Amino acid sequence: MKKMAVLFLALILIFPAARAEDIPISSLSTDELISLRDRINDELFLRLKDGTYAIYSGDYVVGQDIKAGQYILYFTKCAEAYDYGEIVIYANAAAREKRERSIQHPRKNVETYLNLRDGMILEIRLGSGVLQSIQTPSWTP
Repeated sequence: MKKMAVLFLALILIFPAARAEDIPISSLSTDELISLRDRINDELFLRLKDGTYAIYSGDYVVGQDIKAGQYILYFTKCAEAYDYGEIVIYANAAAREKRERSIQHPRKNVETYLNLRDGMILEIRLGSGVLQSIQTPSWTP
């Protein structure tokens, strides 16, 4: 009886691991497949690039929310019906009040280079993605 219980327990522990590999993709709806693809893209970007951080729609003040520096931004998820995101950069709070801004519309999964200085405001719209810090070589001025 003990042998049967041990065998049963072993099968219970092994079975979920074996079944996790078999995702029934054909039974997923289109929305579920798109959601799964987006989650996989997000996870791959986070794993493949050192120093990469998730960034979502919203406002980020450089020097408070994000360190000043050079970055690459990848939009991994865009608002429905769009294949691009929107980046709005203000030089400072006064420029924001005057609506003096730089607007970019990078495509999904395409590198966008940003040079962010203290006091700037970075506004992410129409999606989310990953922000990767670029190491500045020691020999640059």
